[in-house]
Amino acid sequence: MLLVQRGTPKMEDAILDFANYVFSCAHEPHDFRKMIPKVYTKKGFAPLHHLVMDEGRIVGMAALYKTQWIQADHEPLNIGIIGQVSCHPYRGGEGIMRLAMEAVLKEAEDKKLDLLILGGDRARYGYYGFDRVGTVAHYKMSVSTLKHRLKDVDENTITFIPMEGAKEEWIDSAYQYYRKLQSVMYRERENFVPTLKNFFCTPILVMKDQEVVGYFVKRNKSGDWEEWSIDKDAIIPATKRHLMDCLKEHGDGFFVLVPIWRLKECENLQKISAGFRILPAKMMRVLNWQKSLSSMLCLKAQTCPLPVGKGTFSIENVGTFELAYNGKKTSVTQVADENAPTYTKLEAHHLLFTLPGSLVAPPELSPFLPLPAEISSPDYF
Repeated sequence: MLLVQRGTPKMEDAILDFANYVFSCAHEPHDFRKMIPKVYTKKGFAPLHHLVMDEGRIVGMAALYKTQWIQADHEPLNIGIIGQVSCHPYRGGEGIMRLAMEAVLKEAEDKKLDLLILGGDRARYGYYGFDRVGTVAHYKMSVSTLKHRLKDVDENTITFIPMEGAKEEWIDSAYQYYRKLQSVMYRERENFVPTLKNFFCTPILVMKDQEVVGYFVKRNKSGDWEEWSIDKDAIIPATKRHLMDCLKEHGDGFFVLVPIWRLKECENLQKISAGFRILPAKMMRVLNWQKSLSSMLCLKAQTCPLPVGKGTFSIENVGTFELAYNGKKTSVTQVADENAPTYTKLEAHHLLFTLPGSLVAPPELSPFLPLPAEISSPDYF
């Protein structure tokens, strides 16, 4: 008989063994202590996991990591990041992953979280109310970038130092650059470097004249910048320096990732890139619609030009919302409007948080969209 229980401290080795085994079978060799050091190198991670047990053995699991999403000046969102959703490879078709997901979703509702994030297949997790969201620009830096767009840029004043093992005061400076970002997950200072190492990344200090002028998080295999916060005058020289390093190390360029609402950075990177693409980020399910929409609209107004106006829409079994901007403040309120266009919850995720696709927003609502809904990959779980 299948039973669902929370992980206990004595089960930590078994939880890691199960996760490493299942994901290694499905993909490539996994070691979660190295992949997610912010969680799995410390004691006490077992209760994050909801385990599906059969006669004392783990046959499935899902974990929920709770944190806060800080956007601009808005009250932080209480969110849950779901990870390690898995089933023993010989036990598929028994509803094991469904039991694990139901346990995680119940905890999220009991804890009154505002929204949930996870990685995975859009078709599979659509059953649980998730859809892929976000609008992240990937700017390609290549040999042609070096030859034609960066040839007159002086990169010699910029040096890179791995953040791990660097002087504490330098890491303190990098932490302040992280806090300048306008949409971040809360990270304690002591957990800052381990978080940036998640999923085979390396955090790098950007130095100029022995002073920290920013940092970036490099994907180890590709060299891509997954997260970065750098002084505006150092961005282009640092890009050239890193491009030269990538070409020397593996003969190819790299992508700089940046949400499209960071308009000035996008404008500058587009000028020098060999090309770009815009992709969604992770899967999301909103639980507290009014608070989540209010936070994202607040961030949008502080980073992008918005016209004065308002737009109304309804979400089935949730309510009708009015998004408004009066030139100074944004607001999201629940209203009564029988004529407002109505969407399912999944349709609302697609409409509000991605580029226009199969759904097109009403004219009065479209200036507010898409709302910013991206999180940095170091915060995935």
